[in-house]
Amino acid sequence: MDENQDRRDFWLARGAAVLGLIAFLGNLLGVVALGDIPQAYKPGKLEIWLSDSLAHPDAAIASALYFTFGVLVMVPFGIALTRLVRGPLSGLAVLGGAFIATGALMNGSATMAPFVVIKHLGGVATNDPAFQAVAFALLGWTLTMDAVFNGLLGVGMILTGFAMWRDPGFGRFAGGWGVIAGIATLPVVLQPVSYAAAQWLVIAGPLWVLWLLWVSIRLWGLPQRATA
Repeated sequence: MDENQDRRDFWLARGAAVLGLIAFLGNLLGVVALGDIPQAYKPGKLEIWLSDSLAHPDAAIASALYFTFGVLVMVPFGIALTRLVRGPLSGLAVLGGAFIATGALMNGSATMAPFVVIKHLGGVATNDPAFQAVAFALLGWTLTMDAVFNGLLGVGMILTGFAMWRDPGFGRFAGGWGVIAGIATLPVVLQPVSYAAAQWLVIAGPLWVLWLLWVSIRLWGLPQRATA
């Protein structure tokens, strides 16, 4: 690898590490902000999600903003992984990174819906059937896209994890963790129709968010490999 390529990979890895950290913090803070809205992202609980959001508008808006930033930065993060994971199974990382980026982009199209409900529909009488229909549609869209995101993320982590397993720059710990977290995340794709699948995020969520953090730490060290 030539010196210019080393330099490009240096900055790509460092940039991806920063993006991964932002994604970690954004998703973590998004969850924390929902403390007063416990039925958010739960099927069959849209009415409670809506009423709790209207009762705690600042929390609903903060969560939407945190999730949006946290999810959208996973798009370039996933794309960066397609280039930075090497080794004999690097082709799997290309597919895995693409799945992660695609899922994040789709989810990012919906995470601001609670913000829209509060800021742009909040002036309408909450008992108005038209208001409720639109609000439920927006929250249902958010719930569904979150499920799609988790499904694509799960597949992406499994593929990327196998590739990382064979790449010393990331190591077997990051690789194995990615596979396990990916498998654990897949059931959340049933979130729109299964309350149990939504509840499963209590386990799957920390697994993939912490994997994101660990991969970001490994990414920060990759320039040492590239310039060696």
